[in-house]
Amino acid sequence: MALSVTRLVGSLLPARLYHRLVVGLARLPFAPARALTHSVVFRHPLHPRGGHYLLVPATYAPSVLDLPRPDAQRLEEDARAWLASMGWGFALIVVNFGAYQETPFLHVHLLRSPEAPASGSRATDWFVVDLSDEGGAVESGRRVVRYSAADGTANITTEVNRA
Repeated sequence: MALSVTRLVGSLLPARLYHRLVVGLARLPFAPARALTHSVVFRHPLHPRGGHYLLVPATYAPSVLDLPRPDAQRLEEDARAWLASMGWGFALIVVNFGAYQETPFLHVHLLRSPEAPASGSRATDWFVVDLSDEGGAVESGRRVVRYSAADGTANITTEVNRA
């Protein structure tokens, strides 16, 4: 039901207005959300229990593919700071794009993970996704970051489906 409402609202409102409403409502003092330096974070409305949150940048971007590098780096800083404040040992961070993205603006899924990433490095640029050197139109995809707060390492993969 909520997913249908999300799609409905996204189809009725211009994307920038929908984004502005989400960010604005999340910053109200009574809202169950947290304003960070460059974004807001709140529990995923379809998963109100457990460790599933959404991180929405304060600056509008249609998708992670449209996010300038400086904004991507600021969003990563916010994600790292929020994860540290939550005390999660491990996290799964997912950014959908194309047909996988349900809302018409960039949002990041932050999920508590019970297990450490298989392998990792001190990788940065979690949200810098550049597909310009590859051929074909992008139909859908996702960027997945498996993060270990204990040692600050991340395993980053990008799945792309071309039209």
